[in-house]
Amino acid sequence: MYAEGSLNYWFGDDDDEVVGAAFSPVLIYWLGNEESFIRPYIEGGIGVACISETQIDDRNLSTAFQFEDRIGLGVRMKKVDLNVRYMHYSNCSIKEPNDGIDLILFTVSYRL
Repeated sequence: MYAEGSLNYWFGDDDDEVVGAAFSPVLIYWLGNEESFIRPYIEGGIGVACISETQIDDRNLSTAFQFEDRIGLGVRMKKVDLNVRYMHYSNCSIKEPNDGIDLILFTVSYRL
């Protein structure tokens, strides 16, 4: 398990801009041997986010408070981490409309 904090910047087709901050605890399930050069994993988590605007293009998110759901697959090669993640933001129908927004992220990171 690890925790991830993030600052986000989204932009839409209509020059809409959203700035956000999020925090999410993430469960990670490692596959393979810990000493292996290539070590795949699966991750998932549910966190919270606060966004500056509730409208982006034709999506109405209704509230600045959002839940951040994620599931991902990755592989760690010693200090390099490659990951693909599906993330969903919505207010869990606290207020309607609750259009939500879906993102797919590809990340590369290096651990010091």
